[in-house]
Amino acid sequence: MPAPLSTDLRWRIARAYERGEGSRADLAQRFAVGKASVDRVIRQARQSGSLEPKKPGGSRRLLTEADEALVRSWIEAQPDLTQDELAQRFTEHTGRRVSRRTMGRVRARLGLTRKKRRCRPRSNSAPTS
Repeated sequence: MPAPLSTDLRWRIARAYERGEGSRADLAQRFAVGKASVDRVIRQARQSGSLEPKKPGGSRRLLTEADEALVRSWIEAQPDLTQDELAQRFTEHTGRRVSRRTMGRVRARLGLTRKKRRCRPRSNSAPTS
């Protein structure tokens, strides 16, 4: 996604439109932006009176910081928990269902990896160097 238009450019577009210095298409060509961008700037100026770029959209996180701390404690106590096991444990503990993918994102955000169990114990007779 490209960077938002600068506030200065937004201000110049809105001012030129208010002064009637051309159609929206003319202003788009003059300021080297798309017509849709000119439309959005003008609409935003009318609706909110502000020309500041809006915050990026997106969904809010499903787990709070306290929830993430709880998941961290489970992983630190038992590092071989799978994402499915974490999701199931979270549902049992809080009553809120989350997907295994959500647990994967939480684990990544916390910087924790899954430590797999060995299928069998390490050999005591294996050479060490």
